[in-house]
Amino acid sequence: MSIELFDRKVFCLFGMSRTKGKFGNALHEHLTRHGYRLYPIHPEADEVQGVKAYRELGALPEPVDGAIICLPPDQALEAVRACAEAGVREVFLQQGSESDEVLALCKERGLHTYYKSCAILSSRPTGFHAIHAFFAKIFGGGARELEG
Repeated sequence: MSIELFDRKVFCLFGMSRTKGKFGNALHEHLTRHGYRLYPIHPEADEVQGVKAYRELGALPEPVDGAIICLPPDQALEAVRACAEAGVREVFLQQGSESDEVLALCKERGLHTYYKSCAILSSRPTGFHAIHAFFAKIFGGGARELEG
């Protein structure tokens, strides 16, 4: 059930938290364990859960292939704007990050957007997530795409 975006390897991640147990942190752990390079973007922290964080996309040490946004919709709007301004053209909105306003902004800014899915299920799911991905595929689940 993996999507083409996850054939690439380098992403920025909006949504890691200094609070343990948040999904953005689990997402970072899963994807880095499976060979992806993720650069957390955090507006206030230089480090999140022991990982170096960046306050803006322009501070990243290398270009990214896309962005993963794991934020509430009101915060996702700002992340989408930042991606568009920095030239990041592919965005994955983790389930719960999307809203009509966020999707409209992605389309307006010309971003290729994936939404209505989980980044773990859409990348290289293992264990429980692989079973979940299998059933989602059978029953018509999976990421939706919006061409910008």
